[in-house]
Amino acid sequence: MGLTIRKGYYYFVKRVPPYMEKYENKKAIRFSLKTKNKFEAMKKAVAIEEELLQVWAQFKKAHGNMLEFHSKATAIARNHGFSYKSCEELSISSPITELTKRLDIAFKHLGKPEVSKALLGVAKTSSISLKKSIDLFWTQCSDRFANKSEH
Repeated sequence: MGLTIRKGYYYFVKRVPPYMEKYENKKAIRFSLKTKNKFEAMKKAVAIEEELLQVWAQFKKAHGNMLEFHSKATAIARNHGFSYKSCEELSISSPITELTKRLDIAFKHLGKPEVSKALLGVAKTSSISLKKSIDLFWTQCSDRFANKSEH
């Protein structure tokens, strides 16, 4: 967790854990703490970080197998010279030559379904994004911050 100052106001900055980066294009999240007081900003940031880490831990616990499978699929695709693309991405934006190469390699590995799944884009991914998880976080913990002074 870090604090930065912009135009006199403190901002909360937290690097997105590697297992969450797949669901967001951002490497870090940053938002205003709406204060110019460093002590107040640190107090808010510690509470927010604690809650955010809990949300991420719950996400990882709920989606752990899927996250692991997706990571492996990405590595397998990379090992065969491709980036991982979902089957929707493959069908919409990939040239036929790339699709043919992926199918050729998948047929050579018929006994290894994980290779076919990785090359043909069928590894399951979560539909939740970091933005959605933060919105969910604020919705679920709004009562903890309601009617409290900033001092």
